[in-house]
Amino acid sequence: MKENADFIRGRGESPFIRGFRLIDVTLENGITLRAAVGGQGEPLVLLHGHPQNHVTWRKIAPALAQHFTVIMPDIRGYGDSAKPTSDEDHRGYSKREMAKDIVLLVAQLGFRDGFAFMGHDRGARVGHRLALDYPALVKRSIFIDIAPTATMYALTDKTFATRYFWWFFLIQSSPVPEKMIAADPEFFLRKHIDGQLKTPGATEPEVFAEYLRCYQHPDTLRAICEDYRASATIDLEDDEADKHLRISTPLLVLWGEKGTVGQLYDVPATWQEKALDVQDGRPMSPNETPRAAWPLVEDLNVFVTVVRKESFANAAAELGLSPSYVSKRIALLEKSLGMRLFHRSARAIHLTSDGHKALSGALSVLESMGDFVSELAAWRDTLEGNIQMSCSFGFGSTYMPDALSALAERYPALNIKLTLTDRVVDLIEEGVDIEIRVGDDIKDLYITRQLSTNNRVLCAAPDYLAKHGTPGRIADLKSHKCLVIQERSAQFGVWPLTDGTDSVQAHVSSQLSSNNGSVVLSWALKGHGIILRSQWEVQRHIARGELVQILPDCEAKGLY
Repeated sequence: MKENADFIRGRGESPFIRGFRLIDVTLENGITLRAAVGGQGEPLVLLHGHPQNHVTWRKIAPALAQHFTVIMPDIRGYGDSAKPTSDEDHRGYSKREMAKDIVLLVAQLGFRDGFAFMGHDRGARVGHRLALDYPALVKRSIFIDIAPTATMYALTDKTFATRYFWWFFLIQSSPVPEKMIAADPEFFLRKHIDGQLKTPGATEPEVFAEYLRCYQHPDTLRAICEDYRASATIDLEDDEADKHLRISTPLLVLWGEKGTVGQLYDVPATWQEKALDVQDGRPMSPNETPRAAWPLVEDLNVFVTVVRKESFANAAAELGLSPSYVSKRIALLEKSLGMRLFHRSARAIHLTSDGHKALSGALSVLESMGDFVSELAAWRDTLEGNIQMSCSFGFGSTYMPDALSALAERYPALNIKLTLTDRVVDLIEEGVDIEIRVGDDIKDLYITRQLSTNNRVLCAAPDYLAKHGTPGRIADLKSHKCLVIQERSAQFGVWPLTDGTDSVQAHVSSQLSSNNGSVVLSWALKGHGIILRSQWEVQRHIARGELVQILPDCEAKGLY
């Protein structure tokens, strides 16, 4: 290792990792990174996550140093590394800029032929961008405990948002999260680390103190929030622009069995969409032989197009790609197949003997894929088999007969069974395929689609209002006769309303009640009291003057 010593300052031995020295390295872009370096051999970069710094690698770094020159920087904004100013688009804390820091750091330390990489959490996200932007330098990578950022945002649900709350807290506009954490940084840091780690005592008191020393600095809090803001903005834009790219060097993915990532995602599958050669850390059976990575259909199409157009440039023009990208796809295809496909010269390209064989196979695969896609399109337009549906009595009896009649007429091979019930249905236990549900009591594991907003309105018959008066505010409902329906898991006699700004729990009394909406509606039409019903159910009666809407600004809250 031949360092550029003019830009490196020694900071002594690491107090946490024996055999490692601390250095501050000023990069060509003006950023100074703190790093711990030790060992000898091929360079291996270890990049930490949030809310730690390089000290997080203390337990494995000495063992790795027996085989590698281990380089452990603090990411820009973290630990003792520089914390550049923020800008509106958060570019300064994008994973692209952080990845560039790592490339400059390794080169500054004298390694210009590439390096291996291992990253955890935020560090692994930097590694993803590193592998995309610098495929010639990143020889192989290990990502620990992450799925791709864009994938995790796209699949966000209540469970993920609850477990990873800081993803959504830290991206709020400055200085809201910064000031809230600064009020008690030790409390926030301790709760955060305790939530991450499932092993009591895994973070020693002196290590926690080291993390806190850095974390409580106002510039660190600002930088960390900027890191997360970048992930939700500029990083997603970069990912979208490069969505056609794949990590071309070997990638090993690891994750914790008890962790959120492992429980919520098929981790290897998420990375197979982003990389060409993905391995995972799960042990294989002694009798199991690993399958070689299959070539991508897109690459086979590029290959066939190059053969047909007799030129990389002409193929690129037809496919709407750059010639360099076409060349890269062919190189990756050759690597995947383990054979050379073309003889290349300055003026022409010619298929090798292996290339002729591969062309025959590629044409067969593309033809089969075309048939497969066509068949899928046909299947999509032809439904057959059995479908079990469920719906409430009120909505089901009013709207489902005509809808299902049209469905059956369009798909005569489809057998439909509709069950009407006002109890909560467990779709999995009862084998129900589709339920039309009015309400918000929906399990996180269900796949849902909102069909419409369900406005609920207060109304009563003109005769009732003539006898008992018209309530002018929500509180007046207490002195009126209200007709209550016991709906599924709803609390009896409590109407959740909103006065336009605040939520109000209106407690009402009821002389008449039922678990059937049609019965309650019939009582209202006969002048027995006030009802709270869905607008789709009562609108026709309001239009005919049989019911009158009251307190029009007070609709039921939280229902769809």
